[in-house]
Amino acid sequence: MAVALGDLATIHAGFLTAFVLRFHGTLPVANFKAYLRSAPGLTLLALVLLLSYGLYDLRPRSWRTAASGVVAAVTLLTAFGMALSFVLRAFAVPRSVFLLAWVLNILLLLAWRNGVWRLAVRSWGPEGAVVVGPAGEAEEFAQRFSAPRRTGYQVTAVTLTESREGPLPWFPDAAAALDEDEGVGRPVDAAGFRASGGLPVYPLAALPALLRGEAGGPPPDVLVVTPSTAGEDKARVAALAALAGARLLIVPSYRDLLVLDTRMTQIDDTLAFEVGPSGIPAHLAWAKRLMDIGFALAGLALTLPLYPLVAAAVALSSPGPVFYRQARVGLGGRVYTMWKFRTMVADAEAATGAVLAKADDPRVTPVGRVLRRFRLDELPQLLNVLAGSMSVVGPRPERPEFAREYARMVPYYEHRHHLKPGLTGLAQLSVRYDTPVEEKLRYDLLYAKRYSLLLDLRIIFLTAKVVLMGEEAHWTPES
Repeated sequence: MAVALGDLATIHAGFLTAFVLRFHGTLPVANFKAYLRSAPGLTLLALVLLLSYGLYDLRPRSWRTAASGVVAAVTLLTAFGMALSFVLRAFAVPRSVFLLAWVLNILLLLAWRNGVWRLAVRSWGPEGAVVVGPAGEAEEFAQRFSAPRRTGYQVTAVTLTESREGPLPWFPDAAAALDEDEGVGRPVDAAGFRASGGLPVYPLAALPALLRGEAGGPPPDVLVVTPSTAGEDKARVAALAALAGARLLIVPSYRDLLVLDTRMTQIDDTLAFEVGPSGIPAHLAWAKRLMDIGFALAGLALTLPLYPLVAAAVALSSPGPVFYRQARVGLGGRVYTMWKFRTMVADAEAATGAVLAKADDPRVTPVGRVLRRFRLDELPQLLNVLAGSMSVVGPRPERPEFAREYARMVPYYEHRHHLKPGLTGLAQLSVRYDTPVEEKLRYDLLYAKRYSLLLDLRIIFLTAKVVLMGEEAHWTPES
């Protein structure tokens, strides 16, 4: 609450300062009344934008992430504020005031938010985490999470749910395992673990001692359970975490995601959980289609002036066509033709066949790198959205060659074809470019099970930030 009030006070201070600068130290009554008429709408817009960019999640993360969210929120607030003043007929708020306020609000909010960020880092710091899971997988996830500035967690140990000798014996009871009188709860000495990448690796039997801080370090704040952990192991770890007062994070398996959002029902006198199908519910499909058409038309109206400039830049950068078309897999596994501005040299795959693009792909032209950074190469896909082969929000459209390979390698991969591919999506915003397809699939399945129009709007807002800032997307979706 205090941070939100500070944000709003800072934003309105920026607008008032812009008025004073614009009118040379005075505040004309007519102009100020017009501003007051817009102020409630500006306040609501500011809160929605700051919430959309996760700026009220105060857990320590990189300052760059927080700063880019501030810049994007202020930029969109300025644009929406101009539109709002026009709708409310508040013409006495000059456009020069909005432009001055844009600069001032960025500077003032960055200064205020930098103080908030430093306080959060000093107060909380990274949380200590223990990763729990099968051998190999647990160690892989521990290395992936060992980046406190990005994840907010400091992995201190790995606990294996199974060893090379076979499954570990079960604890007879979770409460007994935490009881200091039980043999399984005895402190672990240095001989009880092996090192992996600088992290100690313990057997599952050592988890109670780790939770009591008897294994050479403080008790962990969080237990992270990896997706391949057996259901019985997950239940046992959950019981231990609850008794020890530690938070529990479970990385979902594909099966877990497919049974999300269950509701209780009854068959005669038998209790059951009902799991709905994945995809867009029938009663929301028409609303999503109308939203797609509306956003596609608005996007084309706003971006059509850029088409000649982008086309000229592509044509001058390297020989070849301006537009590039390619087969992609759409709804129900049907193949459609997707349009983009060309970003690679012509006939880039003539000698190699279909090859996945890389982060620093040498086939990408200098102009293509700029287009990709700001997603301008994807503008022609708005025509695919109007045609109905794509949606504004959905899974990333994949090529048939790769989709067939992924379907053979990754369980449940074809479930993502219950949705139209999208210009943007939950997976595109939540993971990095080089994230394995298995992790991206988790987000596609989550989107299919948690679909709502509000989620689509949040994803569109966040995509606007990515485009404005030319940055790599990385959003953590809330449950």
